[in-house]
Parts: sequence; structure tokens; C-alpha cells
Amino acid sequence: IGGTSTAVLNGANEAAVAAFLQEKIGFYDITDVVAECMAGADFVANPDLDCIFETNETTLAKAGEIIRKIQK
Repeated sequence: IGGTSTAVLNGANEAAVAAFLQEKIGFYDITDVVAECMAGADFVANPDLDCIFETNETTLAKAGEIIRKIQK
């Protein structure tokens, strides 16, 4: 795994853990958020820095949508 996958993983995890710490989702929901973001991501094998930043922002938005759906 490489390319933009690390940006997707990081963004999804960042959003999910923040939601957990704010008691919006449960602990085990973190992996669901990350998995759904990873499954729906468009991967770029050799991204430039702008692509990585864009991927992170897109992933944070997608994770936010998922979190709102499963929110406690």
C-alpha cells in the first residue's frame, strides 16, 4: 500500500478518533469509519504534495459524513 492510501488512512483515523474522544461514536466505530473511507477512496500511486493535501481534505469530509450517519 502506498501512494495516497496513507493520506486516506491518516485523515479517516484523525476524524474518527476525534469523534470518539467527543463521545460521538463508539470505540469500535473507529475501524468502521477508516474501513469505509479506505474502500471508497480513489488512489493515486505517485501523488505530488498537492494531491496528498487534497486527498486528506476529501477524506476528512467523507469521514465526517460517515460519522454523522453512525453518531450516537
